[in-house]
Amino acid sequence: MLKAALQQQHPELASMKGGPNAIKEKMAEILSDVWKSLSPKLFQTLCESMPRRVAAVIANKGWYTKY
Repeated sequence: MLKAALQQQHPELASMKGGPNAIKEKMAEILSDVWKSLSPKLFQTLCESMPRRVAAVIANKGWYTKY
């Protein structure tokens, strides 16, 4: 979700010049704001899904799940 929001809010990163270090520096500047822009409802939904996710991991004995 964070990656999608980052790409939506800052599409210029995809064509930014300066190499990986410049992109990392720019991301360090903007990621906090992108994180804050995520909906509180998203986090609520994720929290509510945790019991199902944990149960799926337990049922699969630690192996992959649909999550």
